[in-house]
Amino acid sequence: LGKVFSACRKEDKLAVEQEEETLMVQLQVVAVLSQESGDSEGAISACSEHARLAEAAGRVDECLRSLKALRFLLEKEGQLDEAAACERHRAEMLRDAKLDLTGAEAALERAFTLSAQLDTARMGGELAVRRDDAAAEARWLERSLPLLPATAERAPALLRLARLALEGVGEPVRAEDFLREALQLDRTLTEAETLLCGLLEREGRVAELAAWFE
Repeated sequence: LGKVFSACRKEDKLAVEQEEETLMVQLQVVAVLSQESGDSEGAISACSEHARLAEAAGRVDECLRSLKALRFLLEKEGQLDEAAACERHRAEMLRDAKLDLTGAEAALERAFTLSAQLDTARMGGELAVRRDDAAAEARWLERSLPLLPATAERAPALLRLARLALEGVGEPVRAEDFLREALQLDRTLTEAETLLCGLLEREGRVAELAAWFE
């Protein structure tokens, strides 16, 4: 009896997979025909559903191709925020499913070019940390600064930029600018004050150091 149930389950699974395959092929046809007839929304809808089904079925490469096509369609229609979100999802899949961190970085760059969104900048920064790429992390942090909604978030970001400038790329002048800006936003940021004072002391700028505590 157990073998019968097992065989039935396999048959059911195969039937479902065949139905999904048929539907995905139909969606591709609909997307092409819709695009050829000028029905952009129909093409976008079919392409989006195809990508969703491909991802759910674990067909990563097929999903990535569909997302790329979807991004193209959205961009063509001027739906840049949606195109950026689509490309950001491609980046997630490249990072997590394909372990292609370089490809994920390129996708995030495209997403940010399409629409400067904070979610993209944050993902780019996280990816840069994972890749141990200080220059890329600094670049994404700088991009995020004007997008951050509150002073409470900007000051720590500036502090991190200062640390990267000091430790990663060796730019003490930029580090000083970041630290001063961070302290203008949040005078209680003791770590920034310590770093600034240390920088001034190392450069022998005693008068400026004294003036800071006046």
